Amino acid sequence: MKKIFIAVMLFSFLVPCVYGKNFSFKITDDVKFDDNIYLTKSDEVSSIINSIHGLARYLTKIPSTSFNFDTSVDVGYNSYVEDPSRNNNMFAGLGLRLNNKFFDLNEKFTYTTDPANSTLDERTERINNNVYLGFTTSKEKKLGFGIYGRDVLDHYLKKYYEGLNRNKIIGGAKLFFNFTPTKSLYAGYQYTNIQYDKNDFNNSTGNSYFLGVEGNISAKLTGVAQVSYDDRKYEKKSEATPETGHVLGYLANITYAPYRSTIFSLEGKREMEETFWGNNRYYISSTVYLKFQQIVFQKWTFGCTTGYEYMEFPVESYGFYRTDEYFTVIPSVDYKFNKYLSAGVWYQYRNKISNSAANEYLNNRTGVKLSLMF
Repeated sequence: MKKIFIAVMLFSFLVPCVYGKNFSFKITDDVKFDDNIYLTKSDEVSSIINSIHGLARYLTKIPSTSFNFDTSVDVGYNSYVEDPSRNNNMFAGLGLRLNNKFFDLNEKFTYTTDPANSTLDERTERINNNVYLGFTTSKEKKLGFGIYGRDVLDHYLKKYYEGLNRNKIIGGAKLFFNFTPTKSLYAGYQYTNIQYDKNDFNNSTGNSYFLGVEGNISAKLTGVAQVSYDDRKYEKKSEATPETGHVLGYLANITYAPYRSTIFSLEGKREMEETFWGNNRYYISSTVYLKFQQIVFQKWTFGCTTGYEYMEFPVESYGFYRTDEYFTVIPSVDYKFNKYLSAGVWYQYRNKISNSAANEYLNNRTGVKLSLMF
């Protein structure tokens, strides 16, 4: 992995020399204090962490075509004062996108040690590769349609976690009613197939039927809002675990900007997530995030994110039905010295409450960061 890290770093520094003005680069140094790095309920261990993150991006319009080409490379390293041989870790990502008004091909590769979801607390090396391909007819006409496919690979590098290795294939179609070229009502269907490398007990197929609205909902309100009915059927039967599952889901990503310098946003989703806890093959996750950003004198940016997630495990295990609640608050202040240099301070509060006591924790982080952009 060190060779991959070095190669990606070299690429991120050499590309701007070749492509010049179509290239942007950002490097951030973030020094923070974490009071519970292992996310435990008791015997918390704290540490100072220095995180260095570099992001390089090249964006251009392909000559004599309508296509845009976008590629990005990001790399980073987290250095811990506490037990560095155990805790130090790197992360890297590569993004590629080719698109126009009708066609979208998007690929994102990520190497990280971050937990994949809020039910997981332990860091471990994993790879995620996400490929999306979609086609949509013109929004200039009242009626239209779109088709899309997605391939998501999750691969854990340690043998202990290889039971989580899986591949998800998604295919879907949408029918649009376009009120305007920038505002649409849509209905659709999506098929999902999940196949595990080592654990075929969790192999499943699923169907989703959804209805939503997207685009410029009003002059100052943009985004997407969607409701869905999702079902899932597993390949193998079990006396302790139901063969099917279903959930009434939602998806929201809405931005309200009453003024150019003031932005409110709402993000949320309700869906089934993979798990191996007890007799459960999935759990239901319901999340809501509210974000606020205020720019003052074009120099200061004040922000705050508040989040809530409710995780429900539908099958009784170890004598009870597990539920988790996850609260997050992240205030921040940033100052922009000029178009190249900015600095900020931030604080993060995380509290996970569960009727499974071993999964509870309280975590506080605070940090200062410096960013260079060109």
